Amino acid sequence: NSPRDREHLTQKPLDVMRELAKITPEGGTILDPFMGSGTTGVAAIVEGRRFVGVEMVPHYQQVAERRIREAQGEAVARGEQDALDFGGVA
Repeated sequence: NSPRDREHLTQKPLDVMRELAKITPEGGTILDPFMGSGTTGVAAIVEGRRFVGVEMVPHYQQVAERRIREAQGEAVARGEQDALDFGGVA
């Protein structure tokens, strides 16, 4: 990814991480002890795997959480815009 498209200096391409996630059996769990911006977590969710991630830097914890929640289809706030969650509306 070009530097403009990344949220972390060493962020990996999602397509590459999705292919790696497929190595884990369906329903399996992927551990990323250096989560960064959460690309491995996004790949795990998209490919039907569970995910456990560890990140020490609070900013990147928030970035990863937002990206993973988005991958799960959850409404998330961005900047000054609040999240609108219509999940409970029939």
